[in-house]
Amino acid sequence: MAPRSRSTRRTFLTVAGVTIGVTAGCTDAGPGGDEESNVADPETLDEDDAEPTDDEDDASEEESAETTDDASDSPTGETNESEETSDDQDESDAEATEEEPDDEPNEGAEDEKPDESALEHPAAGNMAHSPVLGPEPTSGEATLIMFDDPACPACAFFEENAFQELKPHADAGELSIVWRGIPVIADWSDAALEVLWATYERDVDAFWALREYAFEIQESVDSDDEAVDRLLDRLAETTALDTAAIRSEAEAGTYERTLDLDEDAAAQAEIDATPYFFLFRDGEFRTEIRGAEDYRVFKSALEL
Repeated sequence: MAPRSRSTRRTFLTVAGVTIGVTAGCTDAGPGGDEESNVADPETLDEDDAEPTDDEDDASEEESAETTDDASDSPTGETNESEETSDDQDESDAEATEEEPDDEPNEGAEDEKPDESALEHPAAGNMAHSPVLGPEPTSGEATLIMFDDPACPACAFFEENAFQELKPHADAGELSIVWRGIPVIADWSDAALEVLWATYERDVDAFWALREYAFEIQESVDSDDEAVDRLLDRLAETTALDTAAIRSEAEAGTYERTLDLDEDAAAQAEIDATPYFFLFRDGEFRTEIRGAEDYRVFKSALEL
């Protein structure tokens, strides 16, 4: 099959001067940034002393007037100022006490869960179409969004190691694993991803199995045609899917728009390598990981 223009595929990761080269994007380096949470802590508002209310101002004026009248009426010039001031102060204190809750933050506000309708991060943009292992994103405790390429050796290493230990957490409903494919490493990446998407549209389980197989054969694939042939041969051996229809869709570039959505998200998230991961806990972004890190790094960051 004729490959789509590589120049078209190369232009998508140019946000903020970030570009993935033919092989430079694939890395097994460690995290590409601070592993601490990038979510700012909620602001703590200082409690200012309550300003006098209108009622308190009125009480003070009345107190002053009563004191003056009492002083002019008293033959000795003495007044009951202390008693009246004490009474007014008690009333003022009672009013301030009643109004105090309005100035205080709502109790339990810090314990409220974040809005779980969507993950607020560029990596999560337009991912409603994305394959997911485990519960839907944000409906579980943790979410992992991963960007990879079937031609990326570091992605294959992650698949063979850390990914196998993360899957049981998805099966248990503790973790949502969202897959996003970006064709940046080899010329045949586009063709392989077209076959993967066509398979996903027909059989989710067959898609995940074929994705794993693509990593297994990546070192021996040299062209678009070879990638498509070998992936379809695998489907024919292991499933009853219509491989002729899948080939037709792959060659026609049926899922080019789907690939564009994942590439756009990668550009917005400023991804500069594959694999690349974005980690969320309770709907909040925790950190990002660049490269095929050890399972223990993911386990710790996601609190699994």
